[in-house]
Amino acid sequence: MKYRKPYSLQKVLIAYNLIQAVANLYITYTLIDCIMKYWDSRCIDRNNPKLPEMLEAYMRTGYLLYLIKFLDLLDTVFFVLRKKQSQVSFLHVFHHAGMCLIVYCGLNNLQLPGFYMVVGFAINTVVHVIMYTYYGLAAMGPQMEKYLWWKKHLTRLQIVRFS
Repeated sequence: MKYRKPYSLQKVLIAYNLIQAVANLYITYTLIDCIMKYWDSRCIDRNNPKLPEMLEAYMRTGYLLYLIKFLDLLDTVFFVLRKKQSQVSFLHVFHHAGMCLIVYCGLNNLQLPGFYMVVGFAINTVVHVIMYTYYGLAAMGPQMEKYLWWKKHLTRLQIVRFS
């Protein structure tokens, strides 16, 4: 690959980012819907008759989130194919691999989803909607730059999300 030109993946990147934005928007919607339906407070009563229905909803959403975390790994593949090795940092690889593991462990050890865990994933997916919308617009080419003035705010949002 050393002597090959970087691949031009403009159409692939636009489609990928659109799929990611829509998928994360759907997951955000389902997480917020579950929060609104099943939580009157920050604690769940194990004797709640809606508990099986709630757990099924969270597992379904959790598996979607799990699949999306694997789809996120394509970011790394696209960086390599476009010869953007500087973006394949230890933090990038660690974050994406770690998220796959965290969601997997969460799904396999789920007895009752913690309120803050669900809210955290909802916030994370909102940030991903914004992030993939930005990346999709950026992939459309230089003519979109005038609409991407909010990049610095996106970077701040990504940092605040981890706080």
